[in-house]
Amino acid sequence: MDWIEKITTLLPELELIRQEREKHIREETEQTNTDRDALSRVVSELEIPEMLNSLNTLALKGQGTISTESSWEIINTETDYATEEGEIGPDYISVILSWDEVTTGDQEREIAVDVGITTNGIYLQVNEIDIRPDRAAVEIALLEAIKEELRLII
Repeated sequence: MDWIEKITTLLPELELIRQEREKHIREETEQTNTDRDALSRVVSELEIPEMLNSLNTLALKGQGTISTESSWEIINTETDYATEEGEIGPDYISVILSWDEVTTGDQEREIAVDVGITTNGIYLQVNEIDIRPDRAAVEIALLEAIKEELRLII
């Protein structure tokens, strides 16, 4: 068998490899979209932006701003990290209440609620502290976080 015949014989196998690759990419994309929808649903169901807005209105007299970031919509070299396989880290949504506190020290304060997904499932953090993904736990964590942020300026 000459070289051209060897290549020609291999063509059907190469086509199967291409089809498998495309199927794998399609399945990964579908799973990623499902995971991202789940994160958005958790943020919405727990009413995280609304809770931060209430905290801003009542405790900060509206001085703060609330922003929402998702890992798939921003590129941030400080927050993106590579896994051992060289891939970007897990998807997350961050809802952040930030404000300037009148003080002689560092004035910028922040409460960040992160909802993310890893191979272990969905996680929820308030200022990098893991909490249960339920409303009562978020409420307690937010109240502790505002007290802690104010203590940092003493």
